[in-house]
Amino acid sequence: MDVSNEENVTGMDFIANMIDLLEKDAIDELRETIINTDHRTLNIAFLELFSALMNKYDDLTSEDRNRQSLLTVVIHLTKNSHMKPKEIYIALMEAYECVRAPAAVHLLLELLVDLMPNLNSRRVFVSSSGDDYFRLNQLFKILSYIDEISDDVLPSLLKERLMKQLHDEDISRKDVMRSCELFIHLFKLSGCTNAELMETLTCEVLSCLPQTSAQMTPLIDACLGCYLALGQDPISSALLIANTQHRGTPCVPYVYSADHRFELCVPALTRSLSAFFSALLDICQQVTLESIHERCLRVFVSSLQRFEPTAQLLVLRRLIRLIRIEQLKVSLESQTLGWLVDLYRCRIEKYPIFGAELGFVWAELAEIHYVELHEAVHFYTAMLVLAQFQALHRINRELLREVDRQVLDPLQRQLVDWTTLTTADGADDERTQSLPFLQFSMLQTRNYVNQFLNKA
Repeated sequence: MDVSNEENVTGMDFIANMIDLLEKDAIDELRETIINTDHRTLNIAFLELFSALMNKYDDLTSEDRNRQSLLTVVIHLTKNSHMKPKEIYIALMEAYECVRAPAAVHLLLELLVDLMPNLNSRRVFVSSSGDDYFRLNQLFKILSYIDEISDDVLPSLLKERLMKQLHDEDISRKDVMRSCELFIHLFKLSGCTNAELMETLTCEVLSCLPQTSAQMTPLIDACLGCYLALGQDPISSALLIANTQHRGTPCVPYVYSADHRFELCVPALTRSLSAFFSALLDICQQVTLESIHERCLRVFVSSLQRFEPTAQLLVLRRLIRLIRIEQLKVSLESQTLGWLVDLYRCRIEKYPIFGAELGFVWAELAEIHYVELHEAVHFYTAMLVLAQFQALHRINRELLREVDRQVLDPLQRQLVDWTTLTTADGADDERTQSLPFLQFSMLQTRNYVNQFLNKA
């Protein structure tokens, strides 16, 4: 057996031994073994061993006493295996696709940040014959890794990690901020010029994080630096507008009139408010959050009331439409829609524009249908109460006549079908418990509507 084969056999035995120690949670013994192993064996075992270590690290909780020891092992392996930068990069990217825990993601990104100077140095390995083709080939490979980070890794990190972490209640805001920090490091080190990525990070991620946190100031400063380096106008971000204003160096000069300054800020404000309302609405419909849920409901209503009536109407109509077309996905859809319809109804008396625009709202509501009764109770109840309100307050008789024909009649037929189905099943579940309430609401609604429509 030649030397190469002997080394491969040794490497395979070493990997098997290390994986066995991992499975037994013998992390301290594994660490000592790796530290005392020569770099040739580490080179042979690197890819498979690194993957196994990261999978194990991904599974450990933050309280696990083995986590810090395993972290030491991963760092030692990366720095002492004598692997080429491109090979380490490949191992990092393969592991990145598999891990889910924030700590594991952060570790891989930190290792990538440490590796970037070696990739960015454009160093190449020249063969003993000085083959130019070999040297150019190595150069193109290194350049392709840099491009991959800019074109693939950063967009994936932003959209598949950061933006999803915002809506994951199991991930702390501190972890999200750390992810943002590493994103900015990679953005700078890779020489990325995609300004839209930085705008999305600033407007749709950082804007939704606690602004009073001590971590936020350096993050905002770093984003502002990236904006300026890319030749972007900070005026495209409401967060940067507020930050520069607070520092006394406003990006919107005071030489302009107040009206013109506001017009310049409108696009940034629109984007920021869109992200804010979507995030807040997502929290509002998570009833398991109890007190936080109730507070978010109040914040949502309070924020809505800061707009003039026409803007409030447009916000509510837009949210209903986004949910209807499934562009805005919420887990408690019927409850959320019912709540939005109630918010609309409560404004009809106070703001005439809400009564005048009822036709557009009914057109949206008429397109929303549910197959399962227990999933629809909140929405249909809110819709019936809206029809009752319109009848009792004598608002737009002809519109209500169309609502009676195109909305209430089909819904009543659906209730009859549900009644027949639940009676035939003989079930005593959520469907049968909800049915009497909806039947009573429908009867009451039709009475009010008929009185209004038949009144001379």
